[in-house]
Amino acid sequence: MALALDSITMEDNDTMDTSNGTTNGDRAGLSIRRPKDYIVPAITDDTEQAEGTVSSIVPDTQQKISVSHIPAYLTDEQVTELLVSFGELKSFILVKDTGTDQSRGIAFCEYADPATTDIAVEGLNGMELGDQHLKVQRASIGIQQASGLEMS
Repeated sequence: MALALDSITMEDNDTMDTSNGTTNGDRAGLSIRRPKDYIVPAITDDTEQAEGTVSSIVPDTQQKISVSHIPAYLTDEQVTELLVSFGELKSFILVKDTGTDQSRGIAFCEYADPATTDIAVEGLNGMELGDQHLKVQRASIGIQQASGLEMS
């Protein structure tokens, strides 16, 4: 979940210089990444899943996608509808505040067909949704960097 904080800005509009309309400082936001040598643990999915159902548990696999900058007013169904336009989902969860049950603007998903993952990331990343631009990326990419190695 910490990876979803990548690019979030921590400043309000109070830092706006009203005389010329520019901001004071860089507004690029936080930069949060996994270590370059991170290796995603090998996970075998032995659980049987009924056809047409979407699990609410998204394990850390190389096919896991992180979607951030989702407008808070969108519901689970609306976000799912957007994601399903690229292919059938295997698992999906929209992160919500435990106290208010309001969306935190972050979702994780995995497609049933691994070939859909790259297509969905490319198609969704940067998409304008409301007043925000979605940030979509693989949540776990370390396995690609260390393919062929075995963890002891």
